[in-house]
Amino acid sequence: MSIDKNRVEVITFLLVIFLFSCVKNNNTLQVSRNKIISEVVDTMDTVDGWESYSDIGVVVKLNSVSVKNSNALEIDYNLAKGNWCAIKKVINKNFSRFNVLRIESFSSGNKNSLEIKLEDEDGTNYGYLVDIKTNSEEIKVIEIPLKEFEYWWGGDDKLNLKKIKNIHFAVSKRQEKKDEGGKGRIVIDNIELAR
Repeated sequence: MSIDKNRVEVITFLLVIFLFSCVKNNNTLQVSRNKIISEVVDTMDTVDGWESYSDIGVVVKLNSVSVKNSNALEIDYNLAKGNWCAIKKVINKNFSRFNVLRIESFSSGNKNSLEIKLEDEDGTNYGYLVDIKTNSEEIKVIEIPLKEFEYWWGGDDKLNLKKIKNIHFAVSKRQEKKDEGGKGRIVIDNIELAR
């Protein structure tokens, strides 16, 4: 009887430590039948930890904006004199247990492209391209199977999903897509991984 009680105490202790580490690291896990089915990468409630970088002549500004009773991150940009702007954040996450990257987003302005990039610890960049529709102020959930990300540059051309160091979002004016550049904004909310 005392062995069972000790096991229960150990399991309870480990569960408390696990849940505390999730809260401490701002992770939210959804569990179903003892399997993790989703994990929050970033709530996008604040600009903290995000940094912007851009092509020469491009103006880019990050803002925290109110969206459906919470905050989201807004990228306010002007591609009049350049072709791209981007933001990135160090996340140091293991994506290997999941199949899908999910974000909520809406945009306004001229037609351009949204690049979503995953970078592992050796600098390998895999990307996925999304068309940004003009003046689509309705929040849209974008679900991207991780297997659809393609090698773009850097590193060793094999993405290590166990060691994703950075996530990047870029707005670009691509000639092959007949993008228009100019002023616009894109709002990104709730980045999460799912099965």
